[in-house]
Amino acid sequence: MPGPGGSDRISSPGPRRSSYTEVLALAEFRAMLLVGLGEGCEVFVHSVADYAAGTLVWTCGEIGLATMFGATFAALAPADLRGRYLGLAGTACWGVGAVIGPLVGSTVFDRAGPTALWSSAAALGALLALIQLCLATPLRRRLISRSGLA
Repeated sequence: MPGPGGSDRISSPGPRRSSYTEVLALAEFRAMLLVGLGEGCEVFVHSVADYAAGTLVWTCGEIGLATMFGATFAALAPADLRGRYLGLAGTACWGVGAVIGPLVGSTVFDRAGPTALWSSAAALGALLALIQLCLATPLRRRLISRSGLA
């Protein structure tokens, strides 16, 4: 799917030009890394101000993820099925996460303590960031093969 302006390529600061899908994947990588970093900071909090700073970092990451989420699924979906793709993805990711997250998080907090909770959240955030980075090339291949640009 072409990016903004109708092209699959968008300008980058350097001599190399990045594809729209590479930019999406990199933005999602950075956002997920912020989530993991912010949650990892919570391990070291000693005051309300420290907690607020960590929360600010992971909230910025979540905002980045929320904005890129729709763009990624819209890029993957055929034009006539975008609503269905976005509905299913929203339900599968945000809906299931809203149910499972508090259950797992409160169980880990209760049984293993806050350090284990925030450390595991940071590790999971870093792992998901790396997975997102690894998905950039397959995502680009899929979009190119679907659009016939190759």
